[in-house]
Amino acid sequence: MLDALPIIIGLPIALIWPIWYLRNRRRPTSPLIALLPLPGLALWFLLMVLNIGPPSRNLLYEPLGIGMIAVMLAYWKMFKLDRVNPERSGRTAVLFMLLATLMVRLTMPG
Repeated sequence: MLDALPIIIGLPIALIWPIWYLRNRRRPTSPLIALLPLPGLALWFLLMVLNIGPPSRNLLYEPLGIGMIAVMLAYWKMFKLDRVNPERSGRTAVLFMLLATLMVRLTMPG
């Protein structure tokens, strides 16, 4: 699991970085959106250690799925949420990331 950690963290960040770069050229935005997978992965790890959710053999697929959810949320934030309310869009994206992580951990079949 620890061998795959750079891929699990790096792949979503690498996929988020281009949209941040393009949006940053038009309007300055924080590069912290690229770190959106980290709260979700931290919550997933905490839930796994506390044995919350079904015991799973998908220990590699769950964090990769969480990372891909983070990529979708980052694009959603950049294209939709920033137009509606840019001040709260980052917090909203993190909240949805944590809710999605909770749903993945509690509903992923074992």
